[in-house]
Amino acid sequence: MTAIIGVSLPLASALASTAWALPAGRRGKYRAKFLKAWSRAVCALMGVEVEVVGEPPAAGAWLAVSNHLGYADIPVLGSVLPGTFVSKAEVGRWPAIGLLSRLAGTVFVDRGNRGASQEFVRKVNRRISAGETVLVFPEGTSTRGEGILPFKTAPFAAVAGLPGGSVLPVHIDVVEIGGEPAVGPIRDAVCWHGDAAFAPHAFRLLGLRGIRYRVVVGKPIPCGELDRKRLAILARENVGDLRKISARHPLPLPGGFFWVHPIP
Repeated sequence: MTAIIGVSLPLASALASTAWALPAGRRGKYRAKFLKAWSRAVCALMGVEVEVVGEPPAAGAWLAVSNHLGYADIPVLGSVLPGTFVSKAEVGRWPAIGLLSRLAGTVFVDRGNRGASQEFVRKVNRRISAGETVLVFPEGTSTRGEGILPFKTAPFAAVAGLPGGSVLPVHIDVVEIGGEPAVGPIRDAVCWHGDAAFAPHAFRLLGLRGIRYRVVVGKPIPCGELDRKRLAILARENVGDLRKISARHPLPLPGGFFWVHPIP
C-alpha cells in the first residue's frame, strides 16, 4: 500500500500542477496519459500481469463498456485503454481515493438522484465529443464475473445517435491467482462484490501475487442510428461474445506483462 501511495502522490501532484496550463480541449487526453502511467505502475507493484486479446485502439472517441469485477478493474483497464472512468458519486468523497479520482477526470454519477442523470449524460457526451475515451461499467455493480448482468441504458444515451460515435465492448476476467486457475470462490480474493468490506479485501488483495488478468477488446459498434436501449442490448451481447473468446483460453496465453494477442 505504501508503494502505491508513493507512486500515486507524485503523479497526482504533477498532473495537478501542469494540466491547468493546457487548453480545456486537450486536458482529457493529457489526463489519460497520466492514468495509463499510474495504472501500469500500480499493476506492477501489485504483481498483476495483464494479458490483452484483440487490438486496443491507440486513440479515439469511444464509450468503452466492460463487465465489472471490482476496484482492481481500474488500474487493469486503465493500463490498456487510455481514457477516463465513470464512477459512483460516493467514490468522489472517499479520502485520498476521491481526490485522485477527481484529478484523473473521473465522471461521477449519482445513481440515487434521477434528476442528475441528464447532467451525467451531458458530461459524458462532452468528453466523447472532445475526442476522449470514457469507460463505464453498465452492469451498475461488480460481480464475481461468472456471468454478465443486464446493462443499464443511461450511459448509452450519451452516444445514441451521435454521428461518428462508437461503443467499444471490452471483457475483463481474472484467470490466475497465485499461479492457480481463478475458478469458483477463490475469485473472491480479487473480485470485490456483494457486501465485502473494502479495507480487509484490499489488504488481502495487496498481499497476493501471481494475479493474471485477461482483457479482451472487441470491435467498435457504430451508434449513429441506434437508440440507447438498442445500444445497451448490442453492447451486452458483444461483451458476452468476448467472454466466450476468453473462455476458450482457460490457461494463460504465452507472453508476459501486457502481452497482446489477436482475437482468434
